[in-house]
Amino acid sequence: MSKKKAAKKGSFGEVSLSVSKKYLVPDSRRRMFYIGGVAILLFLLAASFNFNKQNASFASKGLLSSKHAFLENDCQSCHEAFSPVTNKACSVCHEKQGDERGVYTYKAHYLYQSNDNSRPLEKQAEPACFSCHAEHGGRESKLRSTADPYCVSCHKFKSFNDGHPQFDFAEHGQRNEESPGLKFTHIRHVKELVKKKKLTDPEEACLFCHNPQTDGKSFQVTDFDQHCAACHLPKDTATDFLPIKTKHSPGMETLESLQKSRAPGTLWAFHANKKEFEIEDGEVLKNRIVHRDPWVLENLRGLRKMLYQDAGLADLLDASPELPPYGSKEERERYNKLYRGLYHEIYMEALETLSNRSRELLSQTKGGKAQKELKKIDEALNQLSQGLKDPYVQIDGTTLTEKFQKMPLQVSTGEGKKILNLVNELSKNCQECHYINKATIARVQKDQRLLRRARFDHRAHILQSKCLDCHTEIPIEKGIVGKILDNNPRDHAEIQNIPTIESCQKCHKTDGASTHCTTCHDFHANKTHRSTLLRYLN
Repeated sequence: MSKKKAAKKGSFGEVSLSVSKKYLVPDSRRRMFYIGGVAILLFLLAASFNFNKQNASFASKGLLSSKHAFLENDCQSCHEAFSPVTNKACSVCHEKQGDERGVYTYKAHYLYQSNDNSRPLEKQAEPACFSCHAEHGGRESKLRSTADPYCVSCHKFKSFNDGHPQFDFAEHGQRNEESPGLKFTHIRHVKELVKKKKLTDPEEACLFCHNPQTDGKSFQVTDFDQHCAACHLPKDTATDFLPIKTKHSPGMETLESLQKSRAPGTLWAFHANKKEFEIEDGEVLKNRIVHRDPWVLENLRGLRKMLYQDAGLADLLDASPELPPYGSKEERERYNKLYRGLYHEIYMEALETLSNRSRELLSQTKGGKAQKELKKIDEALNQLSQGLKDPYVQIDGTTLTEKFQKMPLQVSTGEGKKILNLVNELSKNCQECHYINKATIARVQKDQRLLRRARFDHRAHILQSKCLDCHTEIPIEKGIVGKILDNNPRDHAEIQNIPTIESCQKCHKTDGASTHCTTCHDFHANKTHRSTLLRYLN
């Protein structure tokens, strides 16, 4: 048995191997453990020295940006062991303690950069802050300059030149959804300025009305007194003789009758110039009409009350509350979200009218319970006004606009025609520029932000292009040299005259000007609005 086993010893298969005379005993491993332990200790010492004295240069990808440089030696302020940086770590510094809304939440991102908080992501769908704002890129790195791959990972197109959607305002053929209430033709006005000022370049005429802001990026809001008064409503502008209101027939309130009525909102009548009015044979004429003339507006309001006795909140407005679109419920809801500012304007105007009337009555009341109640009303109106300024409050203006739009005449047909004729005669001077709708002046939205989700810097483009190189929707240059009629279908206030995306893509392309997302979009909360938001949070 033992011989048989001995014969096989040292063999492997059919191959015979030499056999050691004794078993081999390995050397002691203590030396290896000693050397390994010393190496680990040296590594830990080196790592500790690196983290504490050398800004963790072994583990870090690089230096922090200048904004976070003060955290260079405090890795624990952002990092947890074996975990990615969380939004909570960012909010410790960037959010107000106990703040539920947050300056840098996604809602704030949408609201303060795009002016559109109608489409915030659900909380579970929001990526972490660090996924867009990568750190350790060096002192000169810009955390807000997010690389395109981070953006297009959610937005389903490749680049500005590959699949980027058309601008919102251009989807409807350049038609202005916000403000069709103004009669204005660019060609006619440019022609007049070129002729009057003897201009050689028609683009100089553009700058008479479109005055750049101090930073050169955009333009100041057009103002009647500054831009229109030189030609419109000169000092000799007057109304026709119009019938004075009596118990049995509609007509105009005279200055004296307004003073006697002491109605809310007519305090101006005590300071008006009596010489501006002429009365003959039961008719009154005002021989000096100004823009937003209080006498004209008050009489328009009085005539409107006769036609629509149940106008409600609309009765407090000088201009019509009607706003587009007048489509389906879904379209109105979308419009309400996107154009919150227009409904905001209506409600603020109504509240301002109520506040002025309340203060007028307060000044006329001497003590007593009535004055106390008026003070309470005035305080409540101020609180409502502040509430309307909260950007997170959605304002539903559809109820008011729909009601006014569908409101029928509340007088007989014959009486209605008579009152509407008076409206047209009274507002004849206004109708040179404005539309009259239901005895009100159609509302004009003069401060329009067309690029709700992007920014545009005119200053950066004017060296490369002229105004009319890009703004080509209205044929201004052809109209000046040719005989294009004033009723040109492309030359009216509803046309935006803003370049479409195709115009921008001529220069912004792969081998041309920048196509990076952050060139036009800056999604991070705008610091200039921080103090505004903090006021609401307080």
